[in-house]
Amino acid sequence: MTQENIFAMVNSASDYVIPAIATFLLLLLSSVMFFVWRKFGTKGDAILLVGLNGSGKTRIFTKLINSKIEWSTYTSMMENLYLGYLAKNGALYRLVDYPGAESLRKGLCDKWLNKDRKNIRGIIFVVDSSNYVKKSKDVAEFLYEVLFESNKSLPVLVACNKQDAEEPHQARKFESRWRRNLV
Repeated sequence: MTQENIFAMVNSASDYVIPAIATFLLLLLSSVMFFVWRKFGTKGDAILLVGLNGSGKTRIFTKLINSKIEWSTYTSMMENLYLGYLAKNGALYRLVDYPGAESLRKGLCDKWLNKDRKNIRGIIFVVDSSNYVKKSKDVAEFLYEVLFESNKSLPVLVACNKQDAEEPHQARKFESRWRRNLV
């Protein structure tokens, strides 16, 4: 092999090395940007109120909207939506009161927890503490479903409602009973 052939081979190899390095760096940079955007990008503005029927979701919803008005509540058969809830930190949120009927839970999973998950800021899971013992298995199943479908990527607050009832159950009792029912 002559010296000219060796230089020709080195030159042709360098024609491929520079574009390969540039492509690799571009791919690496775009991957890093994607993961940073995913981790620190804009979060949703919807706060979901979910729970079984009669747990007090609609009552909490109406109190958050206007604490001065006493509204009568009813069993919701469709989601209630309030745009423009102003939090103490000045942020605007959408409040969504999702009905607790078992027949409508699939819609919660399909619409909010799967399709529109990126629009959710957090979930408030409301539990009726006055009749928890009777419905503990249903509550645990629904809570498991919400936690499973949210895929641990959304914050979930479990709110024990109706603590002023005659025989409310304490939050510690809920936790121990849920752990037994979820396992």
